Amino acid sequence: MELLLTLGHNSSAVAVRDGKVIAGYEEERHERLKSCSIFPLISAIKCIEAAKPTKDEDNVVFVSHWFDDYDFQTNNHQKIHEKYWNNDYIESLKRDYNFKVISLSKDFTHHDAHAYAVSGFYEFHKGGNQDALILVADGFGNQQEVMSLYGLTYDELGMRHVDLFHRAYGYENSLGLFYQYATSYTGMTENQDEYKFLGYESHIHEVIDDESYALLHMEADKFSQEMIEGLEHSTKIPKSIDSKYVNVVLLNSVKEKYQKKFDSLLSKIKFVDDPENFNKRVIIGNFIQTVLEQVASHFVKKHSPGTLLVNGGIFYNVKLNNKLERLSEKFSVIPLAGDQGAAIGMYIKNIGPFDFSNLFWGHRDIKGEVEKLDVNSLPENVEIYHNKESLVNRIVDLLKNNKIPQVVLGSMEFGPRALCHTTTYSIPYKENVELINTYNKRNTVMPMAPIMLRHNLSYFFDEKQFNKTIGSDGFMILTYDYTINHCDLYSGIMHKYPDEELYSGRPQVVDLDGSTVSLILEKIQGTAKALINTSYNVHGKPIVLSVEHAIDDFKYQLGRAQELGLKKPYLIIGTYQE
Repeated sequence: MELLLTLGHNSSAVAVRDGKVIAGYEEERHERLKSCSIFPLISAIKCIEAAKPTKDEDNVVFVSHWFDDYDFQTNNHQKIHEKYWNNDYIESLKRDYNFKVISLSKDFTHHDAHAYAVSGFYEFHKGGNQDALILVADGFGNQQEVMSLYGLTYDELGMRHVDLFHRAYGYENSLGLFYQYATSYTGMTENQDEYKFLGYESHIHEVIDDESYALLHMEADKFSQEMIEGLEHSTKIPKSIDSKYVNVVLLNSVKEKYQKKFDSLLSKIKFVDDPENFNKRVIIGNFIQTVLEQVASHFVKKHSPGTLLVNGGIFYNVKLNNKLERLSEKFSVIPLAGDQGAAIGMYIKNIGPFDFSNLFWGHRDIKGEVEKLDVNSLPENVEIYHNKESLVNRIVDLLKNNKIPQVVLGSMEFGPRALCHTTTYSIPYKENVELINTYNKRNTVMPMAPIMLRHNLSYFFDEKQFNKTIGSDGFMILTYDYTINHCDLYSGIMHKYPDEELYSGRPQVVDLDGSTVSLILEKIQGTAKALINTSYNVHGKPIVLSVEHAIDDFKYQLGRAQELGLKKPYLIIGTYQE
């Protein structure tokens, strides 16, 4: 078997045997720490328990990381922060199960792993072989790699070739760090709240006048060109790399540089500073979005790809993905665009094709947990169903009466998106968005994602746009532009562009496959052709892992509803395995 360990933000472990995923978890779900980056020990233990390796197998641990020292295990593992590496556990795997450890090297880096991961996702969903451009960009990888470009080609035997032709280095050239440090500059949490900028930046014309807007975009154009030049010319490994870990001192200096840049920018713009930082977030959000789109677009346009594949942390920015999709004939972004998917690329490189048929890898025993519950002590509006038909009918009934059902069933989703096993549903009115956010004490600036049956795509969006997408529109990882007019029924899933009367949505598209969600969508068609799907979790907490977590979050929501005089939500638990 293979154990895939990815270190970094949302550290994770995935167990694979004979090309099939046995189990997979992000450590945050177990530790209950959002965007957890500690060594994924609990996740790895759970994977080993599920896979049950023996000493007689050819067992391999693939380790993807972002350390500067490729030989950290033998050279100075004790000097790597214990938060990120557990040498004792790795040694136990070698001792107890004869695991061989394969890590990254100068010949196969963190970015190379990202490139192979997205190529595998593309191949799985395409069903054929077509040459492509691969763009990888994130905060940073090994030895300060920050952007990499590859050509994906296939020979006459259909064999894949991923060839690097440009790699840029240096923290100061990182689009991911630029994005990350803008987040903390405006009082939000790094590696958690970056997505909120998309909600803020669309309010730009409410916050500044036309003169300031023109100045803002002039500054964005200028800074974009500086970033492009840095990425074009910084093609050698910096002398400032840290031979043991990462250069923390240099990282802090880059953060200070961006803070000064944002200070300078805001000093030139006329706006009202408010204690909640709303206006500041709008301005900085619009600035960084413009820079991200211009810089990434430059490198895509330069190579005019027929097919474009992207991977890396910045591609959780769904509006950026929309922009890049317009520049290609076919487009694919892996739903595990951050560090969660890096070790999967190592598997694809060394072992072969990877099964991306679903992301429901986090096994949980809902039925066993429910059997241990004291049903007499459950909060109101908690309902338990043991078969699919009853659960589907109840959810549809609640939705038709404009109630808010929250669903926990089956195996948990791997990755950052709730894909309807750990989900809050509602009819997509704007007031329901605000209600759900209020229950969970979330910021109300962002619209929510639509979930819809595949045959309804053409009702909402242009075929010329969604026909470009390869595999990605089932995971809320990119946006399409609505062709229907803005209306009350769908206002909660429609996000306005700042400069035009155009709205976008980031869909999860579902096939009619007999799954719980497909049956719900089929039965609700007379009421709405799309629903809200948002993750079931209180703000600041990871998506719920267990029935206990679900009930704890639900108690918090009920308390909020009672305190504020709001209609109360429902928690629907399904004990059957989907």
